[in-house]
Amino acid sequence: MHATRRSGSDACSRQANQLFFVLDGTLTIEVDGRTDWLGPSDGLNVRPGQIHQVRNEDAASDVRFLVISCPTTRGDRKAV
Repeated sequence: MHATRRSGSDACSRQANQLFFVLDGTLTIEVDGRTDWLGPSDGLNVRPGQIHQVRNEDAASDVRFLVISCPTTRGDRKAV
């Protein structure tokens, strides 16, 4: 995925584990109220039921990252 400067929205899955892995830039990720900053080659697993939000807070550069979900998140999003 590719993120320019903007705020994200809260998300939560019922069954899927999601691994966020940063390729370039700095990704801000908030999970259950705790904020972490991930740089290139950093990753973070978000478990099912955890409320999370990702965003790019760096106005000077974009961030590129992968999201690997297992099982699929199709139809798995829970209202937050």
